[in-house]
Amino acid sequence: MAQPGYNPYAAPQGPDYSFSTSAVSSNFIKAERGTRFAAKMIDGLCDVVAMIPGFALFIAGGAANEEIFTFLGIGVLILGLLAMAIYQWMGIVKSGQTVGKRAMKIKVVRQDGSPVDFLSGVVLRNWIIAVVSQAVGAVGLVDALLIFTDQRRCLHDMIATTDVIVAENYAPSYAL
Repeated sequence: MAQPGYNPYAAPQGPDYSFSTSAVSSNFIKAERGTRFAAKMIDGLCDVVAMIPGFALFIAGGAANEEIFTFLGIGVLILGLLAMAIYQWMGIVKSGQTVGKRAMKIKVVRQDGSPVDFLSGVVLRNWIIAVVSQAVGAVGLVDALLIFTDQRRCLHDMIATTDVIVAENYAPSYAL
């Protein structure tokens, strides 16, 4: 006797590989799309501020027709961006927050509720997507557009198995 609802002529069904929400998703509230966008804009503004000294030296060198100031400006500009990037990465590793995320009161956590580490918070979320985006330009667009799915997770969140949540309502599921 066949089981109720069983259809021997139905197509075979494979495992469900859809990106599911985590078991602890009820412990936190996911950050809104606009809040995440605002945090990203604040982080971009921080990058611009970090470039100002180098850009000023670069302009001064060009105006004074002094190559040394031009090269010094480029060096200071690169060092400023690198310093800001390292500062932001340290913030992600320590608290799950960049300057923008801190300002918008959101943070990055793993889907199981545990804090992110350097691998999941920086390498997988930032570096991998940046490298792939340079090779295949459409990846950056796909990454950004995936925020409009029901789960509000970008491609970099899926790669790193992370979520961006409202920080003040965060109840960690791990013991300190």
